Amino acid sequence: MPGARSVLPKRYPRKHKRIGAISKEEKALVADVLANTPGELSTGQVTALATTLRRSKEAVKALIEDAKENFQSKAKRYSEIHIEAAEKALEAGTEKSLAVAVSASQWAMENLSAEGVSIVGKKQDNAPQGGKVLIGIQIGGLKGEPAPITPTTAIIDVEKI
Repeated sequence: MPGARSVLPKRYPRKHKRIGAISKEEKALVADVLANTPGELSTGQVTALATTLRRSKEAVKALIEDAKENFQSKAKRYSEIHIEAAEKALEAGTEKSLAVAVSASQWAMENLSAEGVSIVGKKQDNAPQGGKVLIGIQIGGLKGEPAPITPTTAIIDVEKI
């Protein structure tokens, strides 16, 4: 009926933001996301975190800055532990420990940097980042490797009439 009003209440999207102190779990989640994301977080990732945590973008940005500062304060200790492990591996002198020392020094040259300049640049992977879809057909009763499929060309003889 035209002009009839519905008695059902309208549903509005919930826009409740969580208030109060930020929990340890929220801080740990943001730190984990930051540690596992190469480079800076995009604005879309910040928005997604804000939506997931039901916090404002400003609160999430503050969490990200705190997590960065915390990680940077621990970076010196991580590098000291890394150097100690490499030195112990060199002292042992076995083949396996020397391999550990080589991989440790390789990691240090690629990852440790001073003022944004590292000793060795990281390898850039030029492979496409998309997913791969492999499609295959197996016919029952056949064993072993399938015969390669080669394209055939058909030659059609045309006679002029």
